[in-house]
Amino acid sequence: FPAGCSVISRSVRNFLEGIGPAFVAATVALALQPSFRLPTAIFGIIPLYLLLHIFCLGLALIFAKLTFFIPDLAALINLALRGLFFLSGVFFTIDRFQTSNTLTNIVEANPVYQLLAALRSCILDGEWPLASSWLYISAWSLGLLLFGFVFFWRSEKHYASSR
Repeated sequence: FPAGCSVISRSVRNFLEGIGPAFVAATVALALQPSFRLPTAIFGIIPLYLLLHIFCLGLALIFAKLTFFIPDLAALINLALRGLFFLSGVFFTIDRFQTSNTLTNIVEANPVYQLLAALRSCILDGEWPLASSWLYISAWSLGLLLFGFVFFWRSEKHYASSR
């Protein structure tokens, strides 16, 4: 029984359990717009939702291996994920960093920021994200999944021999 099945099954479960809340969040965001309309770009959230979960699966595979060998890393990983979350522009707009090109570039390089910006574009602006955004998000998601899979798989023999 491959050890990766546990990580993948949890990711699939999170994907399925998140569909309802994501739908509700998008519906509420649309309903609270000053001029309610259903843009065709709203369908962009479907592939973005899928790319988000591909990205998360890649992270989960990496973190599963790291915490298997060094369990205490779980606390540091939690802290790092919080930092990534807070630097993603969830609570603020990137406009607050206009005075510092370095900070703006750091925030814009964050793949979570790019994903949130693309989702905002689809839901709030009613516009499809730029092709460069799709390419950046896809490259990060698929690249992280590939790296995570290989990184996790290379230690497969160690998972079975542990108690």
